[in-house]
Amino acid sequence: MGICVLGLAQAPDLSRMDIILRSIPDGPVAHVGKDSIKPDDFRDLYLSELTRFQVMTGKKQPDDLDRINLAIKCLRLLVERSILTQEAARRKVTITDQELNTAWQEEMKRLGEALSKKTGGTVDEAEILKVAGTTREEALRELRRTLTIEKMRAEIIKDKKVTVTDAEIKKFFEENKQNAKRGDQVHLQQIFIRAAQPGNTQRRNNAPTREQALARAQNALKRIKSGESFAAVARAECDGPLKEKEGDVGLLAVESLPEPLQRAIATMRPGDLSDVIESEHGFHIVKLLELIPGKELTLEEATPQIKAMLMAKKGNEAIREFCDEVSQNRYPIQIYLDLDKQISARPDLRNLFQKLPEMNPSSKDEGST
Repeated sequence: MGICVLGLAQAPDLSRMDIILRSIPDGPVAHVGKDSIKPDDFRDLYLSELTRFQVMTGKKQPDDLDRINLAIKCLRLLVERSILTQEAARRKVTITDQELNTAWQEEMKRLGEALSKKTGGTVDEAEILKVAGTTREEALRELRRTLTIEKMRAEIIKDKKVTVTDAEIKKFFEENKQNAKRGDQVHLQQIFIRAAQPGNTQRRNNAPTREQALARAQNALKRIKSGESFAAVARAECDGPLKEKEGDVGLLAVESLPEPLQRAIATMRPGDLSDVIESEHGFHIVKLLELIPGKELTLEEATPQIKAMLMAKKGNEAIREFCDEVSQNRYPIQIYLDLDKQISARPDLRNLFQKLPEMNPSSKDEGST
């Protein structure tokens, strides 16, 4: 919602080579009705989407066509958010303090759990905000805006009577049956020992050095191999919330685990104990309790996921249709992203960009800055 942990990874500095970043003006990237889209908002979203694209496709250097497609996607998203925010104000759609507080608590819990899985330690609100690089006031303001947009989206989707039928679900299932699979799941016990990250002069939460943490992990493994129970050693040595659970992490999708643990588990059988595994956060010892192989899902098992996906797709189409309608008169759009100089010698780029004339910066007003 308000704070994006998935985008916490630092994006690469592409300012010297990226066709989009070279096109961002000093002033607003766009005007939408009475609202303006700030260059920093566009830049942050674009770099986040670019990093996501690189991860998903494996393309370390996306080409200019990829970058323009991503820029159009980001412009559309920011324009739609602006329109929905202004439309919510027009319709007096608001978020109560109670709704905001409930969502805030849920958000802090979700992000705390996500960060705890990465670090192995308990993470409080102050640390979440520090990692996200924001203040509580800024995060609450953005969360309120996000909730308002979600409520506005729900109102539009309801007005347009968007639904998904059983026939549509069945049709999608039959056409995509080969992809209706659940991945492997594992039940693990884990001992995690935190270590200071290399190059970090200020050890987080008084984390021991790598050498100290490694020695602890090796000693813990030795104790288990000597006959002590995994649970007892976990209670004594594990850092973070798993200590109280005797290292039991429950049932997890293999793909959700950190890569070093995935590699180790790939060669293990139920009952096996791993060696000491190093990750960016410290050292791990895992015991594989159960392996549940993936399987093909039945229509009944796949229905909730398919329904949610189709509903999201139809909902997005309804929102785009609504925004296209009201932008013609109520919220006129002016784009100032200056790609003219960048694409003047590239007909292929110009043809791609002109597929979306309302997002085409070439059509900006003569008085635009």
